[in-house]
Amino acid sequence: MWVNAREGASPEAGDRGLAYGDGVFETMRYNEARIPLLDRHMDRLDSSCRRLSIPVDLDQLRSEIGAFAGAARSRGARGIIKLIVTRGT
Repeated sequence: MWVNAREGASPEAGDRGLAYGDGVFETMRYNEARIPLLDRHMDRLDSSCRRLSIPVDLDQLRSEIGAFAGAARSRGARGIIKLIVTRGT
């Protein structure tokens, strides 16, 4: 689990997304460092966050996804990324 770009971190106990479902998520497939349809995922995430008035920095998210995918590539991994953006505490 990565929280706010830190591997192994835990979300805050008072996070509204975890307590009340106040957030959005995208589920993405990755194969090593490649994430098919990443632009579409990011567009949908941006649209959902705007609809709910949840601020999101898409450039930062892309950077964090890239860091995760880079770490996965070094292990030859493939799998699923579930990206959750919440309103916070």
